[in-house]
Amino acid sequence: MLPLGLPARPPTFHLTLSVHDLDGADRSWVVESAVAKISIFNSQNLTLHLRGRILTSTVEAFKCRNIRLIIGRSDQDNSADEVQPLGTLQLDPPLENVTIEYAAPQHVGKMILAPLATRDGAGRPTFGFSSLSVRANTTDAPTILFDGDGVLHFPTPAAGERAVTIAPGVGGLDMARQLVVSHNEEQGWRITGLERGEKDYPVMA
Repeated sequence: MLPLGLPARPPTFHLTLSVHDLDGADRSWVVESAVAKISIFNSQNLTLHLRGRILTSTVEAFKCRNIRLIIGRSDQDNSADEVQPLGTLQLDPPLENVTIEYAAPQHVGKMILAPLATRDGAGRPTFGFSSLSVRANTTDAPTILFDGDGVLHFPTPAAGERAVTIAPGVGGLDMARQLVVSHNEEQGWRITGLERGEKDYPVMA
């Protein structure tokens, strides 16, 4: 089954897979074919397993809720030469209850987050993210980046170091920056800053 927005023919690596304005009704789709890029916008209640090659190594998600993304194939389904990291996963607000799972740590590239300091419909301060988590392997426990209240959690530091959280409206985060989330086997997940002025990653919000 193919998500709304795909033509009836199988996608090709010349095609951008656009999952736009879709309520998946809690269904799941597997994308096996090669595509140029994947764009997920204004969609909800679905799972996408991205197993095929992504030519530009870019996936974008914006204005979504209740989304689960599984990226790559498991080690059992890949030879060593076939495993490549996803270059850029760009996540722009608003996003609510989004889970990112990599099939294996070797698929992890850079995640770009663009927190937007604003207020929600009830007038409460927000960064535009809530309940956003990530796993480097589908069997790992999730690492919470933004909790249900929209508080930013920097990944657990080394033993003895103080954990850092930043709540919306409290300050302490330079909102002129994008955040880069990366992973390695020794240090686990890390968050560092990227200046928006560099314009490497145009913000979709």
